[in-house]
Amino acid sequence: LESLFLTGATQEAHHIRTGEDLTEDKPWEMVSKQAILEEIQFKGAISDFHPVKAKLQKYAPDTVLIIWDVEEEYGNNFLVAVTERARDDRLEVYRAEEAKKEAEAA
Repeated sequence: LESLFLTGATQEAHHIRTGEDLTEDKPWEMVSKQAILEEIQFKGAISDFHPVKAKLQKYAPDTVLIIWDVEEEYGNNFLVAVTERARDDRLEVYRAEEAKKEAEAA
């Protein structure tokens, strides 16, 4: 996982606005890798995603897990899963939390 600061404009462009698209109950979203790479190509070094460009280019899947780091535990407002293992590990945690909530509600 890589910690990044994503501006409001970047959040809006990728439909990951904190408190709107992402909530404390569901702080993650899968985002098009192609859309992120196109933004990096267009904006260059000023793209919020530029620091992870090389890792995203090596990342095979078409979608990237973006996580709102609500408490900024890692120093910025978002985490980006730049490996399949990081993505799968985080998704497993989120799915387990969802299953637990569903079981408690039943």
